[in-house]
Amino acid sequence: MRLLLLADIHANLEALEAVLRDAAARGYSDTLFLGDAVGYGADAGAVVQRLRSLSPRCVRGNHEQMLLSAARTGKTSDTPVGLALKLALTQLNADDLEWLRDWKQGIKASHGNVECFFVHGSPRDPNEYMDSLSAARAAFADWTGRLAFVGHSHIAGVYAALERDVSNVRFTGFLESVNRMALPPRGRWIVNPGSVGQPRDGDPRSGYGIFDFTRNALEVYRVEYDIAGAQQKIRAAGLPDVLAARLSVGK
Repeated sequence: MRLLLLADIHANLEALEAVLRDAAARGYSDTLFLGDAVGYGADAGAVVQRLRSLSPRCVRGNHEQMLLSAARTGKTSDTPVGLALKLALTQLNADDLEWLRDWKQGIKASHGNVECFFVHGSPRDPNEYMDSLSAARAAFADWTGRLAFVGHSHIAGVYAALERDVSNVRFTGFLESVNRMALPPRGRWIVNPGSVGQPRDGDPRSGYGIFDFTRNALEVYRVEYDIAGAQQKIRAAGLPDVLAARLSVGK
């Protein structure tokens, strides 16, 4: 089984389509989405429809939480996030919102002899950022699993530890066009395949992953996409310019 791992699309249709073209050429059998399909970008409706066409398993991100809250209360803020969610609500229909409500906070699944945990933030808290060694040590200490896949930080990489030794956690970032690693027999990993729609590691290319459960191996790819096209849509929608500008620098 080759599992396609997507995270943090953030209403960026150009990035999503580029990733799906690249992934199709490499081959995969199932799709897991790690949350935040909406927010920041201008194409929430089209992104949700394209994502639904993949029949993925999905975990809920904090932007889905905010969107569903806004749909229930009718209240959004005038922050860049709030304005993007307000736009999203004009693009999503009732069936789309019901689909988002069905997403779980986390998914546990066994593949072969490996049990995996899929969550937006961290193995111990769906809203926690896995963006430092200290956060990773705390997560490894509180979570007994071997392999977790997360999003939320928009930083592609893997935190690795051996068995229950959380004192020697290491981070490997994924900034090359092609990144491959094999899960050690006694290793524990927390993997972020990277953000599809808004990377924040200084590399503006889209990030996504494929985990090959036959080989217990991770592949992470960085893909060029039409950044200018995505930026033009954000500006045409009247969203704050910072949401467009940041795409060029990967921050």
